[in-house]
Order: sequence, then structure tokens, then C-alpha cells
Amino acid sequence: MNSTWKESLQNKKFIFWIVIAGISLAALGLYVPYYFQHVILTKKGLLLHDIVLQQFTPSDWSWAVLALLYSALLFSLTSNYSKPWIILLGASTYGTTTVLRLLTMYLFTLEPPVGIIPLKDPFLSYLVYNAVDFNKDLFFSGHISAMCTLMYVESNKIRQWVILVMTLAMAILLVAQHVHYTIDVLFSPLITYFVFRWLRSFYAQKASAKLR
Repeated sequence: MNSTWKESLQNKKFIFWIVIAGISLAALGLYVPYYFQHVILTKKGLLLHDIVLQQFTPSDWSWAVLALLYSALLFSLTSNYSKPWIILLGASTYGTTTVLRLLTMYLFTLEPPVGIIPLKDPFLSYLVYNAVDFNKDLFFSGHISAMCTLMYVESNKIRQWVILVMTLAMAILLVAQHVHYTIDVLFSPLITYFVFRWLRSFYAQKASAKLR
């Protein structure tokens, strides 16, 4: 829907959905640290035999992963900040996939890969992990899910391809650092895509308009 923020904020449905998205993200931000530390950390998981990881000698690529993530986020926001329905779609997709990640982490709890070098992110360490090393945030990858969300909501094909390349690079680095198993980064784009398509269809039907 190609409407301005002024026009969208006159739409009661948009206001309702953007408020729900904001409250949901805030609630997740408050609950996730507790969930990680008191539910997943203490739950015994599976240790997978990943032949792909065996091809890499673990190296610390934290700086590159964070550079890719935050530059992609800035890149996406600067091109879509004036598109309120795209912002809503992106926020809703990210929030919904986060809820699904909490569920899959519980149902398919994994132990950290052998040789893991924890990803150093000062921002997430204090806001999400409470400054404690947490390495069981595995199936499926939140970093790849966030990158895919930015890619899927992007309407400009060139910018979409740029984010795709950045996502592929991040996936390789996460595996090379043994932060994630291969299945974590392979399933993340698929799950995120289905969530994105469902939400895009939902908003388009409710708003009787095309979002892209």
C-alpha cells in the first residue's frame, strides 16, 4: 500500500495493527531474556553431527556478522522509512518468526556446536542475554531470519539482491564460526518466507490493497 504515514495514521486498522506489533515486540523483548536463561539454558538438548561444520576451522567473525546485520538494517530503513505498511509488515514478520523460534527452540532444543566461538554483540548481550554467554539460541537462526525479513519486504529488486548477498555471506560466517548448525541457517529463510507471505496476504485482504 503506497500511502504516507499521515494517511496511514488515519486508518484505524493500521493504527490497531501497528500498536499490536509494537506491544508484541516490546513484550518479547522483556520475556526473551527470562525464556533463554530459565527455560532453554536448563533444558537438555541434542548435539548434532554436522559434516558441514567439520569443513571449517572455527574463527571469530563477530565483527563481520554485526556489520552485515546493522548495515542491512540501516540500508533497509533508509529506503523504507516512508512506507508505513512495509514497516508494519517487517515488524510483524520479525515478531512472528521470533515467537516461532521460541517454540522450535523448546521442541527441538540443541546443544551448541562443537568448537563454537560465541558471537560477540554488545547490544544483544545486555538487552537479550543479560550479559551472560548464551549459546543455545540455535534452531532456527534469528540473525538469518532478520536478514531475510529485510530482504522479503524490500520492493526494489536491486536492494533486494544486495541484502540477499549480505544474507548469504552472513550464513557462511555463522557456520564458519560454529555459532549455528547448518540446519539452523537453512530452515530460517523458509520459515521466515512462509510467515512473510501469510502476513502480507492477511494485511492485503484486510486493507483491500496491495502491499508491494
